[in-house]
Amino acid sequence: MKPDPSAPAQSSASATLPFNRCSRLSREVTSTTAAVIALVAAIGLRLAILFRYRIDSDETQHLHVVWGWSRGLLPYRDMFDNHMPLFHLLAVPLLRLAGERPEALILGRLAMLPLFALITLLTYRIGVSCNSHRAALIGTLIGISAPPFFLCSVEFRPDVLWTTFWLTTIAFLVDVPLTTGRAAAAGLALGIAASVSAKTVLFGASIGIAAIATLVITRDGSVAPRGLWKRATTFAGMTLLPPSLIAAYFAAQGAWKPFVYCTITHNLVSSEHPQRILLLAPLLVLIVLATRRINREDLSAGVRKRRLFLFLAASSYGAVMLSLWPIIEREHWLPFYALAGVAAAPLLWPSGGGWPRSAIAILALEFFWIIGASTPWRDEVIPSTTLIEQAMKLTTPGETILDLKGEIVFRPRAFYYELEKITKKAIAKGRLQDTIAADVIRTRTMVAVEDNRSFPRRSRSFLLRNFVSVGCLRVAGMIVPPSHTFRIELPGDYSVVSASGGFQGTLDGMPYQGPRRLTNGTHILGPASASDQTAVLWQRAASLGFSPFTEEHRCREGKDLTGRRPARSVGPRAGAEEPHAVPPRMVDRFFPGVAALDTE
Repeated sequence: MKPDPSAPAQSSASATLPFNRCSRLSREVTSTTAAVIALVAAIGLRLAILFRYRIDSDETQHLHVVWGWSRGLLPYRDMFDNHMPLFHLLAVPLLRLAGERPEALILGRLAMLPLFALITLLTYRIGVSCNSHRAALIGTLIGISAPPFFLCSVEFRPDVLWTTFWLTTIAFLVDVPLTTGRAAAAGLALGIAASVSAKTVLFGASIGIAAIATLVITRDGSVAPRGLWKRATTFAGMTLLPPSLIAAYFAAQGAWKPFVYCTITHNLVSSEHPQRILLLAPLLVLIVLATRRINREDLSAGVRKRRLFLFLAASSYGAVMLSLWPIIEREHWLPFYALAGVAAAPLLWPSGGGWPRSAIAILALEFFWIIGASTPWRDEVIPSTTLIEQAMKLTTPGETILDLKGEIVFRPRAFYYELEKITKKAIAKGRLQDTIAADVIRTRTMVAVEDNRSFPRRSRSFLLRNFVSVGCLRVAGMIVPPSHTFRIELPGDYSVVSASGGFQGTLDGMPYQGPRRLTNGTHILGPASASDQTAVLWQRAASLGFSPFTEEHRCREGKDLTGRRPARSVGPRAGAEEPHAVPPRMVDRFFPGVAALDTE
């Protein structure tokens, strides 16, 4: 009997089978280990910078609007805001829990953590719908670790919630099968996104472009036109529902015109860089080339269709934003990074196996970039929290202040508009009036933030003449010139302070014995010592120990918010209340006893 010639080969295959299984298991363990390390690093880094990363002016702007809601003010009518209201309305219970104190900013950041986790899960879920688990995992981690995304999503801002509902919309649209119910859920999610930000109109355009292009490219005839029409109209109808309810609410409150102006009309501006439209053609070429590559891949019809849709939704959003959107801010890119990561991963790393070295290198580069940009070893939160504390100490809840965008947070603003980019352009072009000086005088506003180029020229000049720096902010007053003659444009109760401490001499020819009401006009000081530098200061600030001649109330060691070195310390005025200390670190306030890195 002849031996079976296939026996040796079968034996050899049987012998190599355990090795193949071990090799595959080793690759899976390696991929899992790499993913766990990357996730732990991302979580640890996020917690490290959450308490110490500098407070962005958008964060205080949004918290100020939340504060307005909590105080019974109606946005758009009673206070300015050029965003849709849902995020701020949902954050009101959070502020009531935290109270009106600077730590509310950090609590707001903590509230972004669940949204970041949800964004991560949604991104992975979207990636798995049309990619391997490996490609979806790589794309998700690279997308959420992109430094602009990572740092921006740490902050308390509606764009994080906006991104969450944008990804929820995509997750429903790529789910199989796309039933009418899922189309309705996707539309509702997009409508909620529109209730958070009016920029959602770009989402809708991107989804429309991606859906139509995918149907044309794949020539998908599996769904009857009637079924497509039913799902499309259901999706559109549910998208319009949430913003329509919000619009109806403001109309019922008699605030329809302010609502439309603030959320739509105010934001309609010309492009900052119209030449960016030249980028559209090369971007379209790149999109076409990548689309052709995806369409040629050996994939099932369903996977190819979902992968095309995902890529086209991300790339069309990016192309339109980069070439056509009038003003580009870093938060506008939040929805792009997550989708771009899972859409690009199978194109960059199509083969199976463990993690490519290039992907690991990209993740490592992203983490080092985040560390360098966030400087977690320095506490950059102190200047903003100290500013808020000092303003709250100097003013009562009903008194107005002057800031740029609401950075003092818990006080009403003297000027209606927020001085963000769109407002500044409108004032410069004469579409809006600069009424800051008149508003400050009308409301008797005695506290303002430090000098900033964002103030319109005329108002900035008025503020420089009538306000003086004391710590993190300015109060009504001025350094008296050597002529000892000064002019008051903002009537109020003023004290006279000097670099040597108390002031001795005369004011308007009468012996100075304490704070005095100064009216609009010219006044004359007669100091006992002609060489002693003097200042006229709002009486309440002087009584609390604030002075332009001391280091007290500074925002950080050696510098104030403007980065200037403070004057030499001469101590607080005799009999004044003890100066307010620089606030402790945020991490110590929430988790006492936990040491934080601080090399300063």
